[in-house]
Amino acid sequence: MRPGTKREQILGVAEEVFAEKGFKGATMREIAEGVDIKTPGLYYHFRNKEDIYNSLILEIYRQLGDRVLEPIREAPGAREKIRLLADLLVDFWAEHRRFTSIIAQEVISGSDLIYSELVPKFLAPMFSVLVSALDSDDLEQSGFREVDMPLLVFNVFGLTIFYFFSGDIFTTLTGEDSFSPEKIAGLKEEIVRMV
Repeated sequence: MRPGTKREQILGVAEEVFAEKGFKGATMREIAEGVDIKTPGLYYHFRNKEDIYNSLILEIYRQLGDRVLEPIREAPGAREKIRLLADLLVDFWAEHRRFTSIIAQEVISGSDLIYSELVPKFLAPMFSVLVSALDSDDLEQSGFREVDMPLLVFNVFGLTIFYFFSGDIFTTLTGEDSFSPEKIAGLKEEIVRMV
């Protein structure tokens, strides 16, 4: 049995099922079996499969905002903020590695959820806070080149999520485990060096 409330358990199983089978291929029965309840029990917590799916996406991004924003605001300088942003994003996506394929499917499909809920409720506010927190004057004083701050933030997000979305390909290409602790630490360092 997974820890947490029944709703959290359902979302945890749903993350695995949707990542493996996609929205269309996933069934309520599979999710219920993963939580060890009968399928009708899911309807106590969610209206339908789409409600589970949308709730999962919004919950993951709520968690991301909770983990990233305050530490970035409190970090002492630009260099530390960039390093911390890379560290926090990499750690978060490593924890939710399978979710990256779900969000990639949503972006590719042009999902209404992304533009009606995810962007206005989570991504836009998070993006704004991160761009503001990474003051460009502080970056220049810290020895960074001149940067387009919104593009920098967007690219760091892109680098981190893409790595976990496509890491199995990198493993195949290199013959090394892309998700080993050493590779994850190297990813963090490489992101900071690229910036």
